[in-house]
Amino acid sequence: MLKTTLKPVLDLAKVLGELGYRRELIADALKTLDLRTRTEREELKTLGARGERGKKNGAELTRRAEMLSSFQEHLKHLSREHYLAVQESEQLERLEAEIKGEMNQKIVSLTKRLA
Repeated sequence: MLKTTLKPVLDLAKVLGELGYRRELIADALKTLDLRTRTEREELKTLGARGERGKKNGAELTRRAEMLSSFQEHLKHLSREHYLAVQESEQLERLEAEIKGEMNQKIVSLTKRLA
């Protein structure tokens, strides 16, 4: 009997653990995105600084402009990924809080029933 009354609580605990694990994965992904964004920005600055030194021929300037444009597009993509990851993390946090509340209610209900 105890096993069947605790099953809903254990199921919620399992879901809660999975959500926590998913949030950890997202947090790691955010750290990676931040590092990649920082690296891209540094490369962009370096590339821009190199372009200012001396006179360059037309082909090199065109190539440099294309590289700058590519870096800027990549930074936009990284920013979008970061935003989506933050949104998902916030959503998981709300879901975790909801499940914790439901789990606490079930535990209180079971405690009262068993007492």
